[in-house]
Amino acid sequence: MNQSNNKKMIGLDLGSTAAKMVLFHDGKIKETKAIASYKYEDFVNQLPDDKFLFSTGYFRKNVEFDLSCTEITAAKYGVTHLLGEGHQIDVLIDIGGQDTKIINIATNDFYLNDKCSAGTGAFLEFMAKYFGSTVEELGEMHLKANGEKVQINSTCSVFAMSEVISYMVEKIPVQVVIAGIHYSFARRIAQLVPKNVNRIGLFGGTALNTGVVHALADVLNVKIGDGLVVIDPPQFVNGIGAILYGVKNYFK
Repeated sequence: MNQSNNKKMIGLDLGSTAAKMVLFHDGKIKETKAIASYKYEDFVNQLPDDKFLFSTGYFRKNVEFDLSCTEITAAKYGVTHLLGEGHQIDVLIDIGGQDTKIINIATNDFYLNDKCSAGTGAFLEFMAKYFGSTVEELGEMHLKANGEKVQINSTCSVFAMSEVISYMVEKIPVQVVIAGIHYSFARRIAQLVPKNVNRIGLFGGTALNTGVVHALADVLNVKIGDGLVVIDPPQFVNGIGAILYGVKNYFK
C-alpha cells in the first residue's frame, strides 16, 4: 500500500440497516465491527485521529470521509482483494437490508431489487422476529428440514407472513416452514441473476444464513463452493472494498 502503509485505514460501510467498520493497518485487516445503522456515529466518534477514512453505503456522505464510493465499486474491489486478482466470479449478489444488488462483472451492468422487501434482508429479519430467532438461526433450522419445504407464493412480506401463519396453524413443522421461506426468498433473487453464468459470488450479512445459501444454490442449480461462492467475511466485503478503492485513488 505504498505511502499509506503506516496509516490506519478505516473502511465504513454505512448500510441501510447495519453499519460495518473495517480497520486496515500495515496492509492487513486488523479489526471488524458491525452495529445497527442508526448508531453509525458511534463508530465515527471512536475513530483514531491518525487515520484515513473511506466510506460506502447509504449513509456514506454523512461522515467526513477522505474518499467515498458506491456499493457497486466497493464490492468489486472487496471481492478482488479477498479472492485474488485471478478470481473467476462472473456475477455478484449483494443482499442488503433494503435492497439486493446483482452485479454482472463482465458487462459492468447491475440489477436492483428494492421495490419489495421479499428479496431483501429486511424480509428475513421480519420472519426471524416472528420465530423469535436471528437470521443466522433460521439457517440452522432450515437444515433440520431434511429437504422438506412448504410453498410460499406471495412476494409481499405481509401476505407471505399470512401464509406462514396458516402453515403453523396446520401444525407443519417449524423447520419445514422456514425452508419454504428461504426458497421463496431464493426464487425472488434468482429472477435477477443473468442466465448462463459460471460462478456467482454471494455476500452481505444474509449470506451468514446457511439456509438461504442452500436454497439459492438449489434454485440456481449450482453447487456451493463451485458455482456459488460465499465471499468471506460476507458482511465486510464492501468495507474492505472501500479501503482498497481509497488506497488506489486517494494516494496517487
